[in-house]
Amino acid sequence: MAAEALAEEVLPVDGKKEKRMNNKVKKWFSPSDQEEIIEAVKQAEKLTSGEIAPLITYKSGNYNKPLFLTTIAFSTLLTITGIILWYFLGEMIQLRYKLNSFTLVSISALLPILLLILFYDLLTNLSFLKKIFIPKSVLKRRVLEQAEIEFYRQGIANTVDRTGILIYISIFERQVVILADAGINEKVSKDFWADQVQIIVEGLKQKEGAKALIKVIEQCKGTLAKEFPIKANDTDELSNLIIK
Repeated sequence: MAAEALAEEVLPVDGKKEKRMNNKVKKWFSPSDQEEIIEAVKQAEKLTSGEIAPLITYKSGNYNKPLFLTTIAFSTLLTITGIILWYFLGEMIQLRYKLNSFTLVSISALLPILLLILFYDLLTNLSFLKKIFIPKSVLKRRVLEQAEIEFYRQGIANTVDRTGILIYISIFERQVVILADAGINEKVSKDFWADQVQIIVEGLKQKEGAKALIKVIEQCKGTLAKEFPIKANDTDELSNLIIK
């Protein structure tokens, strides 16, 4: 990962938006859950020089592009359907409701627009509907990109012994990324991290994300304590929990 390239992608933080996201995170990780997570990290770091930094966010991206493309496709389909129906039923509707040409043209022009606005509003505000129309590959890529950005933004790449670990959890996407710095990766296998990711993902599916995360922190403690035992002059260099 190139720190310089990723740094250019970091956008200014919107305070109001961040507050809304924090409230959504609390529905999945309550304040008491958060306290337990912080305590688990503290206990782990008493035994290891590894720096564990869990970061929980509700969503890693806006996904405006796929939603916009979906809306355009829906609009095109709606227009074609409307033309076909109007071809067969237009005259009958006009006679039945005694509509003049101006009214007919107005309805024909406005109805698709109103339906389009309604559809886009539903897409952007209903999470379960939004996820249907966003490819899984897009969700996965966006979460990974944001995790890499946060790896540098939160200073995890700057620990003294290069022993920082980011556990990045994105709730909306049900995606988890664990990024370990060079010092950790030299001694801990990728398979170990893949197993920890799966534990948290399954926990999110069952709405037991906090328990799953604490379990992973405890397993990290056991592994890291063997390879990176605590040092006499060790200091806590990273936040024990980050909510975004």
